[in-house]
Amino acid sequence: MVNVGKHRLESWDILDALFRRNAMLWNAGKYLMRVGTGGKDDDLQDLKKCRQYLSREISRLEALEKAVMD
Repeated sequence: MVNVGKHRLESWDILDALFRRNAMLWNAGKYLMRVGTGGKDDDLQDLKKCRQYLSREISRLEALEKAVMD
């Protein structure tokens, strides 16, 4: 949770604002935001999960780019 003036923002509010249309980036952002906060898993595990989602999104974009080039 983040306080901005009189408003409270939850992490999902921030993620929705940034990545509303992209589930992979939304999830990557979720795990990245947990790093250093003492969340359920340790930081290394959260970074690995973030990397998995980023890798899947990169693969998706590369496949789209390749399809356009062909």
